[in-house]
Order: sequence, then C-alpha cells, then structure tokens
Amino acid sequence: MFIRSLKAEYIKTKASGLKWLCLGAAIFIPLIQFLFYVLVSDTVYVNKPQNPWMDFINGSIGAFAPFFYPLLCVLIVLRLAQFEHKADAWKLLETQPVSKAALYFSKWVMCILVALACLLLLLLLSVLFVFLLSLINADAEYKTSSIEWGKALWFVIKIWIAGFGLMALQYFLSISIANFVAPFVIGLIATIAGTILGQFQIMPWWPYTAPQNTANYYAQSSDWLLPHEQLSILFMLLFLFLGFRLFSYKKIKYAVIKPVTRLVGVVACIALFAFAFWFVNRPKQLERGSKTVIAGEIESKEKISTLYLMDAITRDTIETIPVQQNRFVAQVKEDIPAAFYYLRMGSDMRQIFLGKGDSIYIDAEISELGKKTTITGTRVAENRYSMSNDFENNFWYLENMAYQYQPKQFAKNVLDEWKKGEKEIDKYKTVSNIKPSDDFLQVQKKLLRLKLLQLLDQHYPQVFRVYHPNDTLKYPKEVDELRKGATLNDESLLFSDNYIQFLGGHYRKASKAYTDSGYYGYVVQNFPAGKAKDIFLFRSLSEFISIVPDSAKRQYFISNFGKAISSPKLISALHEKNKSLNSMKRGKPAPEVHAETLNGKPFALSSLKNRFIVVDVWATWCGPCKKEAPYFKELAERYTSESIAFVSLSIDEKKNDWKIDAMGKAEKVLQLWATNATEELNKNYNIESIPRFMLIDNKGRILNANMPRPSDPEFENILLKETAAFRR
Repeated sequence: MFIRSLKAEYIKTKASGLKWLCLGAAIFIPLIQFLFYVLVSDTVYVNKPQNPWMDFINGSIGAFAPFFYPLLCVLIVLRLAQFEHKADAWKLLETQPVSKAALYFSKWVMCILVALACLLLLLLLSVLFVFLLSLINADAEYKTSSIEWGKALWFVIKIWIAGFGLMALQYFLSISIANFVAPFVIGLIATIAGTILGQFQIMPWWPYTAPQNTANYYAQSSDWLLPHEQLSILFMLLFLFLGFRLFSYKKIKYAVIKPVTRLVGVVACIALFAFAFWFVNRPKQLERGSKTVIAGEIESKEKISTLYLMDAITRDTIETIPVQQNRFVAQVKEDIPAAFYYLRMGSDMRQIFLGKGDSIYIDAEISELGKKTTITGTRVAENRYSMSNDFENNFWYLENMAYQYQPKQFAKNVLDEWKKGEKEIDKYKTVSNIKPSDDFLQVQKKLLRLKLLQLLDQHYPQVFRVYHPNDTLKYPKEVDELRKGATLNDESLLFSDNYIQFLGGHYRKASKAYTDSGYYGYVVQNFPAGKAKDIFLFRSLSEFISIVPDSAKRQYFISNFGKAISSPKLISALHEKNKSLNSMKRGKPAPEVHAETLNGKPFALSSLKNRFIVVDVWATWCGPCKKEAPYFKELAERYTSESIAFVSLSIDEKKNDWKIDAMGKAEKVLQLWATNATEELNKNYNIESIPRFMLIDNKGRILNANMPRPSDPEFENILLKETAAFRR
C-alpha cells in the first residue's frame, strides 16, 4: 500500500518541474566555483590546497548548505504538497483503497528523497567540474591527491539529515495552508533568519539554521550526529505527528482538542519532545579517568620520531612520546596539575591544556601551507575555548579609544564588559554541547577580571594624565566589586602572560622606583614567598635580560635578584638563558638561518657573503611589526648597497599569509620566510617577541642581536657607526 502511494508520488514529480529545479540548484555553486578557479584564483591565492579535489567538493557543499539548500527544501515540499491543493484532490485521494498514513508519509518520503537526489547531484557535478579543472590545471596536487568518497558522501548525508526538521515544519504548513504564497513567505523569512542567526551562532536549535551549522562544524567534530542534527530529527518527528493529526481530522479542534484523549496524546507528545530537546541540548562536562593519556596522529613531511610534553614555564620535558608510523600513544607518569603545557612536534610547538586523569587525542597536520591541530578527548572544550578566545582583541577598543571617555564612562564600559564576558564564559560549549570544567571556567573569569583591571588601573591612568593633566582621576565605587576578586598570589594563573604583566604593573606602581634595580628590590622584599613569587621573578627576569645587551648587567640582576627564587630548576633555566644570550654577544658567529624566497627557492642567510646584514624578524599578525615596516623600508632604500643588505624575515606559521603580504614590497628589502623558525631562529637567537632587529657583520659575526626599532633614531646611528668604514 505504501509502495503504491510512493510510486504515485514519483509519477507526479515528473510533471512538477522539480528535476529542473534540482538541476539548476545543484549546478549553480559548482559552476561559479569552477569559473572562479579558472579566471580569478591564481591572482588571489599563492598556494594551492593540498587536496584540490576535496577542497572544491567541500567548498561547493559548504556554500550550498546555509541558504540555497533550506530554500530548495521549502520549494520541494511546497511543490509536492500543492499538487493536491491546486487540484482540490486531497478528498479524492482519501477515497482510494489506501490508508491515510500511506498517503501522508509517501508524500513526505518523496520530499526527502528529492532533496537527497539534489545533494547527490551537487556532489557529482562538483566532481565533474573539479575533474575539468584537473585537465586544465597542471598542478601536481591534482595528481598526488584524490577524492575521499567516504567523507564526501557522509558530508552530504549530514546536510540532508540537518534539513529534516525544516522540511517537516514546511510540510506541516503546506498541509495546513491551501495556498502557495503563505507557506513560501514563511519559509523564505525563516531561511533568511536562519542564515543570519547561523552567522552569529545564535539559536543553533533553529531548524532552518541546521544545514549551515553542519557545514560550519563538519570538520570540527567526529560525532556521528551533532546536537543540532539530532534536534532536526526531533523537529521532524514532532511536526510529522502534528501534521498527520491535522491531515487525518482536518480541523484543529478535532485533531488536538476533542475528544480529551487526543488532547492528552498531543500534550504527552509535546512534553516528550520538550524533554528530548532538553536532553540533547543540555551542556555536558566530561569525566576524568585514573590515567593521563596522550595519543594521536601526526602528518608531516618532516620526519618526526619523538614528541615532547613540556612545562609551559621552564620548558622542562615532562614526558617523551615515541612516534611510530605517524601515530603515538603514551601515559604521562607524573601527577601533573590541570594547566597549559607545550607539545613539541619536530619544529612545531603547540599549547595544550590537560591535567591528571585526562585522555586527549591530537590530530596534527604540519605542512608548508600551515599547521593544523585538532584536540579531542576529555579536554576538548578547554582547548577549543583557548584557541577561540583572545582577550587582547576583545578589548581593543577600550584600550585604543580610552582617551574619548571620562573616568565614570570608562569604568562603566569596563564593568559592562566584565558582566558580558562572564556570561559568555558561563555559556560557552562546543558544537557537541561539551562545557569546560568548572575550575577552567573560574580561571578564565579570573583572567578576564585581570585584563579589565589592567585597563582600569594601569592603562587608563596613563591616558588620563596626558589628556587631563590638571584633573584628578576618580572612579565610581562600583569598580571595587571588580577589584575584590583580584589576587597577587594566584598559582592557577601563573601560566598566563596577562597575569605576569598584571603583577609587573602592580609592583611597578607600588614600588615607585625609577630604576630597574629598585623595582626588583621591592619585588624581592614584598612579594610573598612561594611558587607564585618564583615563577613571577623567573619570567620577569627572563624577559628583562633578553633586552639587556650588557652581559655584566645581566649577570648583576641574576645574581642579586635571581637568588630570591627558591626553585633550583628555575634558577638553572635563568642561567642557561643568560648563557645563550652571551653566545649572542658582539663578535660571536651568527647561527645559520634557513629560509625560502618568494619564488620558492631555499635560501641561507650565510649566502650573503661579504655584506652587512640588517635583519627584521616579523609576522603578518604582528601590529608593531607593521608599524616599523615603513621605517625599515625607508632605511633600506637609502643604505642598501653591495656592502649592506636588508632582510625581512617572516616567522609566520602559514607561508601563504607571508607571501600575500610580502608580494610587491620594497625591492631593496629581501623578503624571506623562515623554514624552521622554532629551532633555528627562536631558539638560537632567543626571539621571544617581535619585531626583532639584528645586525650581522660582513664576516658573519653578530654586531647587535637586539637593535632598537627603526623608528628610533638610534637604529640609524648604530647602523652608520658599524658600517662607516665600508660605505666609503
């Protein structure tokens, strides 16, 4: 009976024009993408994707899912449902020897099958167009990669499932409303709203947003069905039930209210839906185990046989992890506290959050195009949160626009950001509805508070003195609530650069010292003894000696103030750093740096023989680097010669980012990308912050490993003094 009804629905589709609608919808995105790749992409992208087949296919499906697929679903359901409304054939159908259930559900099944057919056609057309691209394009990536059919088909199936909820809702509306216009307008408005809501990650449960969420999060989760896809199935069941009730009894009164047993059934169904909705959508926190395990897989052209789990502060090795056939698994023997650690993978360093009893899985991919790390397991939420949040960027306007505000208004803005930020932290969860642990959330709230206190008590007073020199700074009493939670001896925050800066700002202000020795003397005397004092002094002195060129002065500060550190490991690390800095002394051989030119050729810094080398170490994401670049360029234009070379050396992780930025820059500056920045550059030259400027002589010896910035006139003075004899 059901099969007979389904065959009848299939015959109706032949005259519906749906095949042309599906063909037009399926070909549109792949065709546009094909034309873009042929006509435009070479002028936009410097590097091609490693797997252009999957890049094209995922791009087509990902672009189709947010708006075009929901709208297509609306049109499919309306077109099939309107057959009977238009011909007033619903009553006629019910006279046939077929059950109402067969009539109702056969039409529904045909709707979802047509939607699936369109998605499969989209996939096949994407394959066809990318095949044409492979014939046109001679790139090696097309030959060394292939279509991952399993992943592509599963992507299509997930998009299809994500559309069930909105299709069932549209089916309910189409059964209820006889005309075409009203259900279409509702569907169109709901689709547009869903597209907008999806962009801002608002109301992820909204059925019309589900396909977009699937496209956005497909690569981020290994779950079979994400919560919004499960909710799509729940919405489907609810609206199919309500729609069938209405289809069977025609009027709302008889479908829902009379007799009472029907009302009870509907209420029970809605209550069951509400419980299932809550159950699927509820945030979850993962439980820890009895062992601390790190496992994963690493894909890299660089041969990596061993990974190292390292302390984030001292860089001491906690666990050595062997890699066999690109896979690794190890149990951490130490009872490590929950904190951030570094995982060293060849020349790459990744920050990860874990603690005792955690089991995490790391999927790492390292290539010349960049470095990608996906972390799952018991700390998936903590690591996702850490990668997606940056307090510095969140409060850029408060820091840079502080001069516009009076104290009262600035304090109000800070307090508003505090309340808003804490709410954002509390409601954070992954796409799989996993929340970070409570202790991690508390740490994030502390960091939020500290960043805002830095703006309030350290940054704004400086701005206020400049713009209001004759006024007294006075905040409203409400800011005391923000200050209450701040502590100067919190061991849970010692991993954070913001906390170290906060402590430094506090003690600088409290010491009222005009000299560095006076400041450190005050810290040694007034900072309570313990782990926090050890780490603060270690990190502060470590940063301080990095910018002190005088080796005697460095030794003085380590000997006089480093002795207040009680940890032998930290003292040893401080001496090791000083030893490394001494190797950067004037006259020492400059360590080799391997790089790559804009045309992709390998380049060694030592190949610039018989020339003084002025080096600018920078990255595209570094704001201060961009500010100094014009000064560096201007000096290069004036002084580049056969005896002096100016080199711009990028440490960007993604080579593509560097190439796009470096293209077309000053010809007098040699643009290079460091191919092994972590090992050769950061380690050998002690580069802890950028921009960093160095001067190497014509015999490959260090003249100045930490030059002033080019915007400082002293930079040019040093350059002229050191190269005077060779410029004549």
